[in-house]
Amino acid sequence: MTTLITKIAQLISTRKQSYVLRGKELAEIPLIENAFLLIDDSVIAEYGHKYELDVKLPGLPKNIIDAAGQFVLPAWAIVLPTLCLLNQERMKWQIRRMALAMRR
Repeated sequence: MTTLITKIAQLISTRKQSYVLRGKELAEIPLIENAFLLIDDSVIAEYGHKYELDVKLPGLPKNIIDAAGQFVLPAWAIVLPTLCLLNQERMKWQIRRMALAMRR
């Protein structure tokens, strides 16, 4: 399914290359104001400034989300990266522990 998110106040973390950031690079967060984001089958297909929308996407998809005034952070998909590094049993234990802490 193709989804277009329009009228994004700030599209954050718009690096062209994907690589590990270190040191001072972590302080630099590129962003685009007044942006759009096209997602095709859960993959970012295109993004840019709102004024580039007609040029980059001559035909609009059926599914359009109006994100007026909202911030979009598409690169921050893994919320708990430490869980990905743990083995399966320890991951289950960690999730249970977090769930119990949230109930308190």
